Amino acid sequence: MDRCLQFYRGTLFDRAYAPSNSLPVDQIATLYTHHRTQLSLFAAAYAPLLAANLPPNEISNPAVLVVSLHHAATNITLSAVPSDLETVFDAHLLDFKHILHLSSLLLSHPTPRFTFEIGLIPALHLVATKCRDPVLRREAIAMLFSSPRQEGMWDGVLTARVGTWIMGCEEEGVEGWVEEEKRVRLTVVDFHISERFIIVKCERSMAGADGKKETRETTVAW
Repeated sequence: MDRCLQFYRGTLFDRAYAPSNSLPVDQIATLYTHHRTQLSLFAAAYAPLLAANLPPNEISNPAVLVVSLHHAATNITLSAVPSDLETVFDAHLLDFKHILHLSSLLLSHPTPRFTFEIGLIPALHLVATKCRDPVLRREAIAMLFSSPRQEGMWDGVLTARVGTWIMGCEEEGVEGWVEEEKRVRLTVVDFHISERFIIVKCERSMAGADGKKETRETTVAW
């Protein structure tokens, strides 16, 4: 999964900031297919271990669920490689539901509220910001609010507030499913820890009639 994310980050960084360093399109496509295959093989091999830790069985090892969470999140995130459209994430409704299901199980199981390890917060953040099903994204935000926790640099309540703002930017004046032209991408999270606030910025995924992408900014204090 780490190699998949390295490929994702490197490809998108070069595309945005160093086009001359980008790999040829056919090579990117080949690597994308390779990583997709590896994720599928991992899921098949991991399935028995995951099943053994899901109801009606006892959750004897919560880390097994966390790994599956991150597998689903990686599968979703990788979709941004072949397309700039936010609608590519709509094909991952089952992955979003899987994240919510496992997160619900983990929250019902005794887990530490503070840990240096990454747990469920990043995956729930992905649901809150990339899943446009209004029920599912609200479920993710509610989970983050309901169980305040700190996982490394990830603060659950702060993540929930960022997700709520992103959702509001997209759903403003919208009834039902959010179309591509109303969707936004989170572009900046600027921490000012000593002053206890962050500056959050996003931009529309599509340019307007003037050829520019609308940007928005907010401050979240704690």
